[in-house]
Amino acid sequence: MFADTVLMVRPDSFGYNHQTAESNSFQHSSLLDNSAIKKQAVAESEKLRQKLVDYNIHVLYMYQLQSMELPDAVFPNNWFSTHADGTIIIYPMCSPSRRAEYNPKIIEYLKHNFIVKQILDFRDYTQKDQFLEGTGSLVLDLKHQMLFAAKSIRTHHNLVNEIASNFNLKPCTLTFNDDFNQPIYHTNVCLSVGNGFMVIAKDNLSDDAEKKLLNELLSKTSHEIITISKSQLNHFCGNILQLMNKKKEPILVMSTTAFKAFLPSQIKQLEKHTSIIHSDISTIETTGGGSARCMIAEIFLKPKNQN
Repeated sequence: MFADTVLMVRPDSFGYNHQTAESNSFQHSSLLDNSAIKKQAVAESEKLRQKLVDYNIHVLYMYQLQSMELPDAVFPNNWFSTHADGTIIIYPMCSPSRRAEYNPKIIEYLKHNFIVKQILDFRDYTQKDQFLEGTGSLVLDLKHQMLFAAKSIRTHHNLVNEIASNFNLKPCTLTFNDDFNQPIYHTNVCLSVGNGFMVIAKDNLSDDAEKKLLNELLSKTSHEIITISKSQLNHFCGNILQLMNKKKEPILVMSTTAFKAFLPSQIKQLEKHTSIIHSDISTIETTGGGSARCMIAEIFLKPKNQN
């Protein structure tokens, strides 16, 4: 199941976040001044939004809370997710600076325009130092009833198991390490589940037993497996998102950085299953440490007024 409606947040106070950089090796400080960084980030966000609209994806383009400096608000998929059964989940974020991204106006908008049956709010788990960062931490394969989670400070196993139990999914926790042999901060940098395929950074798996378990699980699925290298992971080839547009056509979204890093043979593999769109979001990638998938929150809720 893939979304035809998504939510993005305009990055009006985008910038380098020292707190999140402690666990995200993909973030890099810039020589540009803050105003230039913000201007470029907004332009990149709006260009990606327009490309999605052009391909018949419905985009809810929201503003962040205006009274705060929220350098990572451009990544809304971390603090909430929506589900086809009418559930909204609100997540406990690791960095205190990111907990302020919770925006009640967005939740109220969703409740007003979509059928919301329940809200699961896990934010109190921050008091126990247990964190889970939405579809950054969790990659769901609903077709095969699996949930993938990369071990890191941002993804606590208790919460992974609770979410898996709530949605009757089999959890698969994996250890992905970066070039510095540190845990990669989010699962959705390491793998993506698409329309008949799965992209995964097997070279970044550090545990042989986990590799064996993963191969056994994948052998039972119908996915075509596309393995990306460590270099390709560093170019955000794992941080891609499958959508389904209003015409029921599969659309795979990625950054231009990722598109250029895929091998021509891999692009052909992907194009057997889906169309591909890409957009230049290099400022957001370099300064924020996240790519196209991180910028998009899928809306699986049913609209209240369907024509």
